Amino acid sequence: MIIIVNIISSMAIAFYFEWRTALSTIGLIPLILLSQIIHMGVAYGFTGTKNKIFDESAQILNESVINIKTVLSLGST
Repeated sequence: MIIIVNIISSMAIAFYFEWRTALSTIGLIPLILLSQIIHMGVAYGFTGTKNKIFDESAQILNESVINIKTVLSLGST
C-alpha cells in the first residue's frame, strides 16, 4: 500500500515540476517493479538458507550443552 502511495505522490510531484521527465518515468515503472519483485525473491531465498544454518548451529549447541551436563553428572574431576 505504501509503495502505491509513494509512486502516485512522486508522479504528481514530477508532473508538477517537469512533465516530460514524468512521462519517461511512467514508461520505466514496469521495469522498476520487475526489479523489485526479483530483489524480494532473492532476499526471501537467502532468509530460508539462513534459517536452515541457524537451526543446525542451534542443534549442535544444544547437543554440546547436554554432553557437558552428562560428563559433569558422571563426577569427572
